[in-house]
Amino acid sequence: MTRSWHIILFIFACLSSKGQTITFDSVYYLTSYSSGTSVIEEDSGYTVCGLGYSNQLSGFTGINIFKTDNYGNVLQQKVIGRSQTGHYPGPNGALKKLPDSNYILGAAVEFYDSAVVSRGLFLKLDSHFDTIWTYVYGNHNEDYFNDSYLSTDNNYLAVGLKGNASGSMVLVKLSPTGQVIWERAYGGNDIDVGVMVGEQEDGRIIIAGLTASFGNGSIDGYLVKTDSSGSLLWQKTIGKLGDDSEVRVRTTNDGGYLIWGSMDTITANGSSYLMKLDSDGEVVWKLFFNKDYRTQYGVLQAREVGKYIYIVGFYDTIQSGEIGWMAKFDSMGALIWQHFHRHVDSQISDFNYFYDFAPTRDGGFILTGSTEGVNTNGSGQQGVWLLKVDSLGCLTPGCDTLPCQLPPCDTVGIGETAFPKIWVYPNPATNHLTIELSTYTQPTTFALYDLLGRKALETVLESHRTELDITSLPDGLYLYKAGGAIGKVQVLR
Repeated sequence: MTRSWHIILFIFACLSSKGQTITFDSVYYLTSYSSGTSVIEEDSGYTVCGLGYSNQLSGFTGINIFKTDNYGNVLQQKVIGRSQTGHYPGPNGALKKLPDSNYILGAAVEFYDSAVVSRGLFLKLDSHFDTIWTYVYGNHNEDYFNDSYLSTDNNYLAVGLKGNASGSMVLVKLSPTGQVIWERAYGGNDIDVGVMVGEQEDGRIIIAGLTASFGNGSIDGYLVKTDSSGSLLWQKTIGKLGDDSEVRVRTTNDGGYLIWGSMDTITANGSSYLMKLDSDGEVVWKLFFNKDYRTQYGVLQAREVGKYIYIVGFYDTIQSGEIGWMAKFDSMGALIWQHFHRHVDSQISDFNYFYDFAPTRDGGFILTGSTEGVNTNGSGQQGVWLLKVDSLGCLTPGCDTLPCQLPPCDTVGIGETAFPKIWVYPNPATNHLTIELSTYTQPTTFALYDLLGRKALETVLESHRTELDITSLPDGLYLYKAGGAIGKVQVLR
């Protein structure tokens, strides 16, 4: 059996008005290559689901599911799949827990025994991740499911692709025992794919995905709303000229929707976005997270928690690589705080992504994704990243006491965002840091803080580019602040 290597780098217990909050930063090498795309808080601990290449499957791709205790220690694990096939879980957040403590998962399976074909896969699993029943969908060369949902009438919805001549967005309703109740298809004369599905309290269904049949460019985001029987109520496209990503969706407490994705707009590299829609699909507000040749923001999951909106994803720069990103907004899209996280053992790789998250009973959040660190053999390996943070998104208690929690701090509002105009590299650094400003108008104070919020070094930037001697700093992770921008840098020798 594949060994697992579990690294807990930080565990803090903080007494607050809500009791004890546990935080930790863990990576798991349960398969030869793995990522976490769904996370669920259990009565005690967490369940994580994702993709994994496994020696148990002769190197083929399987669905990796495991359960931990409250501190991130693995209690049980299972890899679903078999040799000569590829099993792929649905999009971020695809694993759903049912009221009876069982699980459902919309997925896809590819068969390599002869000609490569794919099928939709709907799994119902018990609390030990053993299969209760499986429904396999399709009879074309390419059929698959992407997501599943427990409907208000206690049946199941599955959404994906029907690989007919044009390639249609497909919605299938299944009974609690896996029997087909009805099937619906949506789209036009080109390929259309369903990626996420949800339902409102009145039973009306919302599907998000992509379309090549409609819209402004060759590929656009695609929203479809139906009644409880799957009959079309309205459909909309999200995108500009060029290739845009699929759109993803969640229902909100006021009967509207949160949608997110990326579109080919603002700059040549495109832009991630987050939008609030009303029940008719009309835009209430929208945020664009700009990209340029130096920076890139990616929104990979969004949820409404109470009256606030939270997103996770990544922030990428050419100097520091991909860093995990979490942000909190009010109901009108105004930024409250945001944090960047890098797994501390990932200095060998600039690969840190958050794919899913969930609120926890102690007021904090559990996040999962993927990072690369050093396994038990001393070599680099991509593993499942599991991060537990407090209610302020902090791994280290008190990180919110700094003047500003990472850029842009006070510049995100309704419309387009302005992002950092400072670059600090190399990262990790040894004895020197280079600080580069996109524009220089006046002297700017640059300060480094340790993870307890203590100022470790301060200087004044008096030009477009500054070289900083950091030989006096011990190895470790530091937060930097310059004007309204804050980021992270690691000193490693």
